[in-house]
Amino acid sequence: MVKLRSLIFTVLSAWAACASNIANAENSALTLGFDIGSPPFFDMKNGCPSGIYPLITGAIFQDAGQPIIGYPAPFRRVLAKLDLGVWGAGGILKTPERMAKYDYTDAIYVENNVIYFNRKKQHDFQTLADLQGKRIGVVQGWSYGEKLDELINNKFFSVEAVNSDLTNFKKLKLGRIDALITIRDVGASIMAKGEFDDLAISRIPVFSNSTYIAFKKNSIHENLIRRLNYSIKKLNNTGQLAYLVKSYLQNLQDLPSGENFEEGHQNLNSRAVPEVCYLRGNTSD
Repeated sequence: MVKLRSLIFTVLSAWAACASNIANAENSALTLGFDIGSPPFFDMKNGCPSGIYPLITGAIFQDAGQPIIGYPAPFRRVLAKLDLGVWGAGGILKTPERMAKYDYTDAIYVENNVIYFNRKKQHDFQTLADLQGKRIGVVQGWSYGEKLDELINNKFFSVEAVNSDLTNFKKLKLGRIDALITIRDVGASIMAKGEFDDLAISRIPVFSNSTYIAFKKNSIHENLIRRLNYSIKKLNNTGQLAYLVKSYLQNLQDLPSGENFEEGHQNLNSRAVPEVCYLRGNTSD
């Protein structure tokens, strides 16, 4: 636990360094957009970046020597800012359409997608083929990769898009959809709340997608991407990125939340939070 707190403190401190002089930070730092609606991949605790992607990208950019400012927003806004070249984006999939518009780093994470279904209302769903003709919950604006996007476009099943995975879990519990597809780590985080005991998960992932850091196509980022790729390879080889993810997921309850943020500031030696946290952004849609 001490190692976890020390490592996460170091990464979050890299974000906090941008706050020591906001004027200088805004002149030198690169802004990276994150989808606010996807814990545990992104979470915001009273202005402090938390979650898998801030930790991963924080470590990568810190190793590459590039200061960053994180900006949480609904995913559609992240893509809009990425299209304009105003932001980069942390934790984004490749699709043919996006590859025509964006430059990507090497992969930073693999998202394993699973099916959730209501064991009291539906039969056992274990494969995508089991979902034919069913009502499936997805998150608005997300791409789930070429395979699933093709099934959606061909109307293999009908989809109902909402603003968050949590909303889909609530709809599934009420029987308003037949199943939902989500990333296994996201589902595990939601199920840990103990509110969805009627729901079950497919035994294995039905498909997997790699995620990346992306920028609008622009030669100005070519050197940065080379530096980031070097850091990604280095941190993967040392196991640091995998350690960050595993430790964060295993210890979610030990990180400060909005409810105990003041306690976190009063007891910094036992809480994985820097003294100053800065994450600019408007999380409203």
